[in-house]
Amino acid sequence: MRKLFILLPLFALFIHGTLQKNGKKCVKITLNVTLNIIRFQVGTTAASALKRNNVSDNQPLQQLSDTAVGYLNGRLSTTVIPVIYLLAVIVGIPTNIIILCLLATKIRKVSSAILYCSLATFDLFLLVSLFFKAHYHLLGNDWVLGEAACKAVTACFYGNLYGSALTLACIAVKRYMAVVHPFMYKTLPKKRCTAWVVLALWLAFAASIVPELLVQQTFWVSQLNRTTCHDVMPLTSDSHKFLLFCTLTLAVLCLLVPMV
Repeated sequence: MRKLFILLPLFALFIHGTLQKNGKKCVKITLNVTLNIIRFQVGTTAASALKRNNVSDNQPLQQLSDTAVGYLNGRLSTTVIPVIYLLAVIVGIPTNIIILCLLATKIRKVSSAILYCSLATFDLFLLVSLFFKAHYHLLGNDWVLGEAACKAVTACFYGNLYGSALTLACIAVKRYMAVVHPFMYKTLPKKRCTAWVVLALWLAFAASIVPELLVQQTFWVSQLNRTTCHDVMPLTSDSHKFLLFCTLTLAVLCLLVPMV
């Protein structure tokens, strides 16, 4: 748009000179050239805006429902959710850092310490992702950090959520074995079993973030004049149908089942 404000005065001077020299016929030609150049400038500006917001030229912009618009503009997503996220960050990050320091300096049982360290690490990654999500919601659900950052934050949020639930389930199973089957529990190689379990947990975390990293997460919504991160997706495309299927499957297997 700044280019247009610079070009218009120049063309006005050019038209004025043409009026003095060549009359009305040349004025029509000059005006046509001016309009064509202005159309070119507007088209270039629009194309660059689409590229800045990670929307391809041939991809139609989505028309959101009234419910979606109400959620993206409402107090729930712009005030309540980010405040809860920030409270969790303020309390959770120092607490988990203290837990890691205590586990590193005062280890009584190595097997339990490994599980608790894994849980605290998952929670720290989750809390860091919550900080960026709170920043996004406080800006009115407008993501300004780019596509790569949105993918990383979304993958970190879901992956560590699943990792925390699976780790809590493993701790519960370990305590169940120690209380209900104490003699069997004493004969188990606890350090080795715990190490393999933690390795499996982090492999599950790595597998759970792959779908989020493969698909586009940010989309420019013209109705709201903002870029959303993971909130608005074209579920008609095959890639995002696959993402929806993976998300629902992981939510059942890695969140609901471990919680039960």
